[in-house]
Amino acid sequence: MFVSIRMYDDPNFVVFIQNFTDGASGTKAGSYDEVISGFPGFQIKDGVVDTGYLSFGGYMLGDTHKSIGKWGSHTKDIRDGLTGGPLILFDKDGNTLIISP
Repeated sequence: MFVSIRMYDDPNFVVFIQNFTDGASGTKAGSYDEVISGFPGFQIKDGVVDTGYLSFGGYMLGDTHKSIGKWGSHTKDIRDGLTGGPLILFDKDGNTLIISP
């Protein structure tokens, strides 16, 4: 497996790339709704800056299971895997991070 992170300046964005250079033979998810790998992975922690989130999930990358709230270690409504969609993190000043499949 090969992973890389590409950073761009104008406009500012980051691309996370995961490739199975030798294929993914011998792997199997538990069901069709699961994935065998994910990159990158993030750990939710409580921070100094108040951060909000908007999570999309469900059918068609997010139109059926939206959730919004305050981001922190208590956050449980984030969809991932095949039912995951875009995740938007934002602060009161309008700084925004969009994580999208």
